[in-house]
Amino acid sequence: MKKWIIWAVIFYVHALLIFYKGIDSAMSYMDDPSSYVDASRYALMNIDTNYLIAYWVVGAAFVVGGTMFIVTGAIIKTIKENRVIDQSISKVA
Repeated sequence: MKKWIIWAVIFYVHALLIFYKGIDSAMSYMDDPSSYVDASRYALMNIDTNYLIAYWVVGAAFVVGGTMFIVTGAIIKTIKENRVIDQSISKVA
């Protein structure tokens, strides 16, 4: 179970980094002084928000992947515990 949780934590940290990168790319138009022209600013904001959405979709996929690692580890642990219980019951009977 430990290795599944370690992988899940790795996926969650990676998702946080991807979420941050998406926010950073969406806010990058504020750093460019030439982007304050109305048409250029709108175009840059539109492109940057598309990148934001793309990064967030990838980040959400990593969150789902991390959750799947936790669920898989819990299922495998439960199956192993049930086998031990079933074997001990069959030895008694």
